[in-house]
Order: sequence, then structure tokens, then C-alpha cells
Amino acid sequence: MKQICILLGWIVVSMAAPEGVSGQALWTVSETPILEIGSVDGPPFSTFHDIRGAVLAQDSVIVVADGGGREIRVFSRAGDYITSFGRAGDGPAEFQGIGWVDLCGGDTAVVYDFARHRITKWSLGGDLLDGFAVEGPEGDMPPFSVSCGPSGGFAVVGWPDFMSYKGGVGPYRFNVTVGVVDSRGKLERVLGTFPGPERYRYESNDGPRPLGKTTIARMGVEAVYVGTADAFEIRRIDPAGEEQVIGRAFNPRRLEGKLLSDWQSSVIGDARPEARPATRRALEGHQTPETLPAYSDFLLDRLGLIWVAHYGIKGEEVFDWDVFDPAGAYLASLKIPSRFRPTEIGADYLLGVTTDDMGVERVSMFSLSR
Repeated sequence: MKQICILLGWIVVSMAAPEGVSGQALWTVSETPILEIGSVDGPPFSTFHDIRGAVLAQDSVIVVADGGGREIRVFSRAGDYITSFGRAGDGPAEFQGIGWVDLCGGDTAVVYDFARHRITKWSLGGDLLDGFAVEGPEGDMPPFSVSCGPSGGFAVVGWPDFMSYKGGVGPYRFNVTVGVVDSRGKLERVLGTFPGPERYRYESNDGPRPLGKTTIARMGVEAVYVGTADAFEIRRIDPAGEEQVIGRAFNPRRLEGKLLSDWQSSVIGDARPEARPATRRALEGHQTPETLPAYSDFLLDRLGLIWVAHYGIKGEEVFDWDVFDPAGAYLASLKIPSRFRPTEIGADYLLGVTTDDMGVERVSMFSLSR
């Protein structure tokens, strides 16, 4: 296997070219964003609070889900504001909690309300076109998470049985069920049981384990992709139930030394000043994992490629990403700034969210040449 590498500003692209193949195109990513939307003190539509997704629709407008405002905002590809729709509430055209916005293979905005376990579909002009509840993989319980794919169907992950945990303070983990629901939110089939997200029981509450593994299911064109971050592997499950493992050999990063101290410093720094002494004491007795999860997330781009984000911690300048083709062949590795979180990957762009030192969010687009 012939390795081809190029250094481009803040990004390194490394492609594995098959033996005997020459002149293969190299991927490049722009050194700076080709578009940024958002400001600190501009008009209300330009200020974001908890961006839950951004997608490019009809190659002409950018649809952004603002979780804090519980509304969807539409901008031109040049970044000019067009319109907003939705608001906080319980009505048909309102949201209690926006989980994501996507196109789901169509040309309308599809929004998932995680608090109501509900899908709504909107025209790009803001007209409510449809709405329905989404069933979980157990049938009698709503889903823990939902994702859509180009076919219009949805992959759903069930809830771990938190209430049955009888242990003491510390980490624990239960299995979860993954299934597929149709374009109207009705359960079609159950794919199987997988290790669920890691949790942590405290003296008075319970929550996701810091630096813990989670369970992700993504809906592809003809299959569902499921990952648990126990290894650098993702399982592709087709409609017949046949499984294929996509990934590569991987040595997990041990959480020790400077890596551990950097993480602890970031946790203490994020706490309110008056709470930092208590946070420092709590960390002394906290059971941290021996190693980091293999990855933090993975995305399917518009060409059907699988992009996997190596797990990183706050304070690191860049995060590593690996890209695989639908057959599982490794294609490329990239280093992307840790402050940029991709939400959509197109044929020639990365679209997502950049967060600055003050916590201000902006929608950013970088160009991508494959």
C-alpha cells in the first residue's frame, strides 16, 4: 500500500493508495472557513445558543437548528438571513427540545423534538407540512435517540434500564436495543442488543459517565450503522440482518499523566468560581476510565462514506478523523480543529459549528476537495 501525504495549513490528509495506482486525487480542506454565520452583538437571528444542527438544502440555503431559541433559521448560501420558524411550546408548530435538523434524503427540513419524541417536516419557507411521533425499538417506550437517512426511515436506540441499577456510587452500563422505524415513525424491525451508553451514579443523582462510551446508530442508504466505541469498529447491518464490521486496528489512549491532568483542569475551569474547590475534591474520588473511548461520533456523508471522530478531550487543538468507504476500506485521515464540530459533510464542503474561547457559536463551512 502506497501512502500519500500532504500538509495543508492546520490539516493533514493521508490517503492509502492501492498498489499500482498512481495519480490518485488528494483531499484538501480549506485553511479558513469559506463562510461563517453568527455574531456576538448582532441582530437576534445572528446570535446562536446551542446549535443542534446545520444542513445545506437544495444547494442554496443553510438550515440551522437553534436549540436555545427552539427555532429553525434559514440563511442563503452567502450567509444572508432569510426566515425563521418554530418556537418554544407544545403546539403542532412548536418545540420543547430540538435534537437535530436534517434533510433525510428529501428537500424539506426534518426536525426531531427529543422532549416530545416527535418528527416535524417543514418547507424551507417555514410551512409545517407533517408531524408524527417516533416509536422506540421496544415498542412501549419512546426512543433514547433517533437518526434519519436518505431513504426517509429512521434508526432508533432504546433507553438503558437506569432504574434497575442497584449498585453504589460509580460507573455502570446496561445493554440497549437498536431498531428501524419507517417514514411515519412506526417500528419495522429490531436489529439487536448492544452495549449501551456508560452512566455514573453519584450520591444524589445519575448521569452520563464523563469520558464514557456511548451508543450511536446512523441510518444509511441500505443499512444501519451501529457503534459503541468499545473498539475502533462500526457495525453495518443490512435489511437481511447481515453484519459487516468497518474499522481498523487501534490502540486506545490511556487516561493518565498530562492527558488526565488536562482533562481535570478543564472540568474545574468550567465550574463556577465558587464551586471549583468542591469540583476539585469530587474529582479526587471520581472513577475515571483507564482509557478513552475509541471514538466520540461518526457521520455518513452525502456520498455514503463513513467519517469517524477519534475521541478527544477539551483543550486539545485538533481531533483526528478517519474516513472509510461503504465497503469498509480505509480512505483517509484528517486532523480537524477541535473547536469545529461537523454536522454535515457534502461532496465539496464541511458544514458545522465552531465555538470560540468565549463559548460563542457560529455556523462555519470549509471547502473540501477529494
